[in-house]
Amino acid sequence: MPISQLSLQRGPGAGVLNPLNLAAYATCAGVSYGPLRQTFFEATPVPHAWVGVVALLGLQGLFILRAVLQARGASVAAQRACVIPQAIAALISCWVFRDGLQPTLLVLVAVQIAGLFPTRAALAILAAINVVLGWLLIQYGITAEMAHMPAQLLAAYLGFQAFALLTCHALVQEMEARNTAQQINAELIATRKLLGEGARAEERLRLSRELHDIAGHKLTALKMQLGLLRRKVAAEHAAAVAESEKLAGDLLTDIRGVVSTLRQHEGVDLQKALVALDPGLPRPRVTFELDPEVRVADMRRADALLHCAQEGLTNALRHSGASVVRVALARSPQGVTLTVEDDGAGSARQVRVGNGLRGLRERMEEVGGRLSIGDHAPSGLQLQALVPDPAPA
Repeated sequence: MPISQLSLQRGPGAGVLNPLNLAAYATCAGVSYGPLRQTFFEATPVPHAWVGVVALLGLQGLFILRAVLQARGASVAAQRACVIPQAIAALISCWVFRDGLQPTLLVLVAVQIAGLFPTRAALAILAAINVVLGWLLIQYGITAEMAHMPAQLLAAYLGFQAFALLTCHALVQEMEARNTAQQINAELIATRKLLGEGARAEERLRLSRELHDIAGHKLTALKMQLGLLRRKVAAEHAAAVAESEKLAGDLLTDIRGVVSTLRQHEGVDLQKALVALDPGLPRPRVTFELDPEVRVADMRRADALLHCAQEGLTNALRHSGASVVRVALARSPQGVTLTVEDDGAGSARQVRVGNGLRGLRERMEEVGGRLSIGDHAPSGLQLQALVPDPAPA
């Protein structure tokens, strides 16, 4: 299963107090205890001890910064910029302190690399890091007792890193599967709401027609018959017939009012189905600007607009790196317009027309509409779908 940008953006290590990160803090504390004690409390600290201490503190600071950025949904590039310097800091610590614990820090680096880079890139980066680690082991050893077995040590450290990488990769894949399931569930809920609203719209149309064509016509005939009867009956019954004629007229007026109200709400209400697509993420946040008076003429047009919203939201959430995605539904002189726009880093020139966009254009053409993709000022993309009203019969 390919790992999406959204899964990389919100990997399993998001949040300062994430349980995985708490375990990492404990590891850093254990690894740092010996070097800090040597530097601050022993009379003869190791050479370049301050360089090693700065590297250790810098690694831990960057680790926490990466956790904060990941929790806030920052771009993958910003998170990656916090990880590569950690690898350099860990290697510096290995070079300075040369004890058997320092390479353990590279396991923490491997976990982050696995969570933020595609598999091939992660393997390439870890291979480069371990080439440097192997060179350090050969040149300096880790301790005098271990200096004769750098190959065994490197193999052990590689095994720890491989285990961490595979575990994190499995977690990211599980997150991707969960994200996909949530997206499918949201789309199913939206489709169900649309089908329910379509059924209600058809029922309103049927009722308005039956009230107008059957009850309205019969009441009109009844009123006319009562009018004729009033002119022919005796004077003592004329008042009762006139009252019946008035009641028939009032009832006819009420029915016409009900029919007019039903006609005002004729069409499919798309608002509830659109709101059901909201994944509820803190970032990017999805906002809706939906005109409550807008109705789509029929289910085919409503379904085409809903699919446009689904595709636009999916692309914005997965690829844009945006902080806000806006979904708007409004009426224009040409028909009903749906807009999905984000404030991410994408541009219309970078859009590649795949099966999703090609399918949307085909849906729009089937209902006489059109789909356009452009830039959203000051940054980001805008997808706009226009569905015209049906021509009058």
